[in-house]
Amino acid sequence: RFAATRAAAVWPLTPQIIQGRFKAGRLDERRVNWYTVPYGSHPLPGPDTVTCDRKQVVYLGDVVRNKGAELFVPMVQALKRFVPDVRLTVIGGGKDLEALRAEVRAAGLAAQIDVCGFVERIEDALTRLAGAGVAIAPYYPHDANSFTFFADPGKIKLYLGCGLPIVLTDVPPIAQELMREGAGRIARYDAEDFARAVAAVLDDKRYPQMRESARRMGVRYAWPEVFKAAFDRLT
Repeated sequence: RFAATRAAAVWPLTPQIIQGRFKAGRLDERRVNWYTVPYGSHPLPGPDTVTCDRKQVVYLGDVVRNKGAELFVPMVQALKRFVPDVRLTVIGGGKDLEALRAEVRAAGLAAQIDVCGFVERIEDALTRLAGAGVAIAPYYPHDANSFTFFADPGKIKLYLGCGLPIVLTDVPPIAQELMREGAGRIARYDAEDFARAVAAVLDDKRYPQMRESARRMGVRYAWPEVFKAAFDRLT
């Protein structure tokens, strides 16, 4: 509170973050100068629509139940009805990583689901993301206290930097922006619904436009652009 009321500016990732503090009485809005500085992206000169692999789905993040891990196997099982040779790459560590690997083996999906584990270098993670057809972000919607309802998740910006259309739940504020920009689709936190949404993206006649929309958002949110805009407002 002391810092927020005396700083030249406070930079919340989203308006929802700081407005939540105002509503909770933790900060006095009249005494805080603030404006949004979102999480940035790392834009890549990714492949065009012709050379990307539209049968490749990617996930980057914690491998934890109630953060999507329990959806991966049944989602791929359902998705195979629409895209028989679909593949899912899971990048990230977490307490349910080994359980997911065991579930993949038990389901006989080792050829369809590649559970990479934690990738230390961001450059290596981006290399694995680049060239895929669609990315997923199944945020858990049933915890009203989840910070993700207010947050600006970094994985979304990584996806956009790779020009990837995104299928996600309607939890983080950016979900609606992705819909408005034509760079993503919203699905319920349900394996069947995610499978249908992913298949719809991959089969959409506007798929090239979705990739271009994602790419444009990634460029707009590039870290140099984010910080330039933030510091320009201080002068």
